[in-house]
Amino acid sequence: MFHLWNKRWNILADAGRIKHALTTYLTNALTSSPPGRPVEVQLRVEEALARVSVHNEGAGIAREELDHLWERFYRAKGSAVQHGLDLSCGLPLYLCWVFMERHEGSVGVQSAPGQGATFWLTLPIASPGT
Repeated sequence: MFHLWNKRWNILADAGRIKHALTTYLTNALTSSPPGRPVEVQLRVEEALARVSVHNEGAGIAREELDHLWERFYRAKGSAVQHGLDLSCGLPLYLCWVFMERHEGSVGVQSAPGQGATFWLTLPIASPGT
């Protein structure tokens, strides 16, 4: 459950899975952003959906990469291994997709080279009394 501007919305979700997805988005954004540049997080309510987006001012993602980001074991060309050993095996974004699908939500990304990236997820807001 979350509160925003004196309104209250209920979301029926596995908090651990949602935390995993948001942590993945934030970690990727911080890794992709130039030092000292902000990472912007937004929460919006659109009809019966809560939408969380995470934007970074990094190099952006090529169009041909966008279609594959959610695939299991996919790693973007030229992605640098951070902090030595990276054991992610291209699974974190795939798991975000799986978790949101199981919550009847969705994931997506908007990006272009040189314009940063905005990763988003949506979750349905529960009906009153749910």
